[in-house]
Amino acid sequence: MARTIDGRVREKLRELKVNQSHLARFLHRSQGWLNKYLSGTGHATIDDLAGMAAYFGVSLNQLIGETQLSLGADRGESLKADERRLLRTWRRVPPDLQPAAFDLLELFARRTRLARALGSRQRTASAPPERAAGDQPKRRRA
Repeated sequence: MARTIDGRVREKLRELKVNQSHLARFLHRSQGWLNKYLSGTGHATIDDLAGMAAYFGVSLNQLIGETQLSLGADRGESLKADERRLLRTWRRVPPDLQPAAFDLLELFARRTRLARALGSRQRTASAPPERAAGDQPKRRRA
């Protein structure tokens, strides 16, 4: 078995008889980027690695293997409290549902970014609707 992550990815591609363009499309990356990563001149984010693991149907741990990765090593930072909470929640998702959960989270992020970029006033889960000045919540009668 390959000792590097990119080597393991190359092995999986050969094993499954899949070409780079399919994996690149799944990751929402270009085939050129994937080729650079596999040749050792490009870098993958943890999101890319998680996507590769999902694509191959293995855990991130299996894909990484014996490789030692420190948290935030690519940017010199540690996880924030919300990121740790998200990671704990992710670990509770059954492995067979993780690819679907990952896709939902990516879709949510893309739609939220798009809505904000367009200045949309549509309600999203991350941005509750703003109340007008005279708009008070309705009170229940006793």
